Formats: sequence, C-alpha cells, structure tokens
Amino acid sequence: MKKNYKNLGLKTLLFLFFCGIGNFVLAQVVLTGTNYTQTFDGIGSGLPAGWTVRTGSNASSLGTAGTLVTTHTSWVSTTGNFRNCASNDGTDASTNTDRSLAVRQTSSFGDPGGAFLAQISNTTGFENLQLSLKLQSLDASSPRVVTWQVQWATGAAPTSFNTLTTNPVSNTTGGSASSNVTVTATLPASVDNQTDNLWIRIVTLSASTGSGNRPTTGIDDFSLSYSEIANNNPRITLTGSLSAFSTIENTPSATQNYSVSGSNLTDNITITPPTGYEISLASSSGFVQNPTTIVLNQSGGIVSSTTIYVRLIGSPIGTFNGNITHTSTGANTVNQAITGSVNPSLSNPTPIGTIRTLTQGTTVTAAGRVTVAQQFGGLQIFIQDQTGGISIFRSTGN
Repeated sequence: MKKNYKNLGLKTLLFLFFCGIGNFVLAQVVLTGTNYTQTFDGIGSGLPAGWTVRTGSNASSLGTAGTLVTTHTSWVSTTGNFRNCASNDGTDASTNTDRSLAVRQTSSFGDPGGAFLAQISNTTGFENLQLSLKLQSLDASSPRVVTWQVQWATGAAPTSFNTLTTNPVSNTTGGSASSNVTVTATLPASVDNQTDNLWIRIVTLSASTGSGNRPTTGIDDFSLSYSEIANNNPRITLTGSLSAFSTIENTPSATQNYSVSGSNLTDNITITPPTGYEISLASSSGFVQNPTTIVLNQSGGIVSSTTIYVRLIGSPIGTFNGNITHTSTGANTVNQAITGSVNPSLSNPTPIGTIRTLTQGTTVTAAGRVTVAQQFGGLQIFIQDQTGGISIFRSTGN
C-alpha cells in the first residue's frame, strides 16, 4: 500500500511546531528554595524562562508579547524596541557582561503600555514574598519623563491588576538623567500559598511627559524572596485585596473589606491601620485610627475568619499609601497594602500657596484671577490668589 509520507511529514512538522509554541507560552518561573533572582546577564541568548516583554498593556490587559533584540544595543539608540543593554552598573559597551533588560519608547512604540512581565507558576508552600529590582534610566540625553508602576495579578489570564506600594513611592526614568534606583515592595498576603499563576510587571500606564526623546529604561537584578510555610508555624492569613480609595476632604470614603484568620497562634492578632485610614469590625460604626488598634482574640491557637472594614478618613488633603499591619507573637507580620487620596471639595478651592507645597499627583481645585492667558495657543494660563500664583497647563482644549 502506498503511504503519503509527504503529508505525514507535514503533520509531524505541524505537531512539533505547535508543541514548540505551547512550550514557549507555558514557560514560567518556578519558585524553589527561598529566593528567585534574575540578573538578565544571559539575555544575549533570549528572554529568561517565564519573562515576556509587552506593548499595549493597560489596567485590564497583559498587552501584546513583543520581541527582544538580543544583540547589544546602545543606550542612546533611538529606535523603538525591547533590547539587550549594558547595565547602568557599568559602561555602555558590548563588553560589559552586566546586562539590563531594556526598552526604548517612541511615539509609536510602548508609550504608554510598555511592560516587563514575569509569570510565576504558583506560590504553593511559600509566604512573605518580598520584591526588589533595579530601575535604570540609561540615556541621560533624553528629556522626556516616564512613570513606572510595579503591579501584580493572579490567574491564568488576568484582567485586573493591583499596584504595589513601593519604596521609593514614585519611580520615573528620563528627565535628562542617568539613574540606577533599587525599588522594593512587599506583596500582599493574599498571594501566599496560591496554586494560581502570579504575574508581576513593571509597566508604564500613562503617557510620557515633556518634550524631546523618550528615555531608554532598563531593569536589572530582579529578586523575589520568600519563606517556606511550616504546617505547625503560627500563621496569619488575609483573604481579599483593597482597591484604591478616594474621597473629598472632610468626608470618609466608602468602606471596603477583607478577612483575617489565624492558626497555630500563641497570642492574639493585633491590627494597626496606617495614617489616614480607620478600621472597624462593623461596616458603619466603631472605626478606630492609628495609634488605636483592633485585637482579635485567639482560642486554642485559632482566630476564625473575621471581616475587617476599612475607609479613608477624609482629612487632610493628600495621597495616603501604606500598610495595615497584622502582628502576633511568633508569627510573621502580614501587611495589607492600601492606597488612596483625599481630594479638595469642588466648592472649596485650595489656596495656591498650599498647592505649591503638595506632592506630584495630588488632585486639587484651584481658583484665582487670570494674569496671563492664551499661552501656547491657549493651553497654558497663569492664575493668582492672595497666597500666590501658579501656571495651569492642559494637553488639549482651551
């Protein structure tokens, strides 16, 4: 009987091809021991297992996987791409063996939506995840400023992401500066001991600001540390996460909640809110502020799942980022990350003199007499009140 080896070969080839794609897609970071570290020194051969580079990322999307230029590319090259750069720990040379995973943004590439993404298979058996990485501004000749966030999500194909509170809080590259900043963050207890994928991304979700070239931004020395869960260790467990809070001055925000439980405890659980927030065991009463705490009493080493209600106090105006801490003697401290902002009432503008002292990103209402108008085609005006003057700029409109 005559066999069609030509068709058989094609089917075999297609089978191998799809297996190859499957292996590429399924490559993930697998946690072992007590630490995962990625130096990116081997990216001349391609991206590390579990890492992708993305464009088109936004609040509800991983974005589109991009390609990496694996050959050495200079910091100052203005071509938009993801690239293998020398780390800012050394010189911009192909002979520099310390490498950085980098992106050069352009008006049509990655601005906004550029991201470096790690996919971790699971966190089963691990807790207390701590993150550290170096965020590098590589091209000191580029004046535009790009703001970066560190975010996490869980699940096979997440459509919602959570922003980590980092140290430092604000992370930017560009601004005609060369920098190499170590960024650290604590992941919430809700990602501990999970069978789902854990995604961590360093992403720019807002357009660059300023004029001129966009920077070349690199990441290096990504590290994730964690501890193994021992079955008989005292343990505090949190369930649920909190979205960003927002309210106007002198008005408490809407409440959100999460749950706390404990096992193998030798002491009670003490819960302490950060400045600007208050917590309660009831949804509409009994709220306490720092330094007052809530204590959950253990019985036989157990604290049953208890709902904690949280809200932003509403005073003063400003941005409030921090952690609700959960402590018990002998157990690791567990943090619930929390972010929020108190904005001025529209009927009560903030004095311009006060506005000038606030941190970048604070939302305010300003009112004053226009002293200079129609600058740059009506995009910029100057206003003044009894406390000072300020420039107001809009990217569009009049």
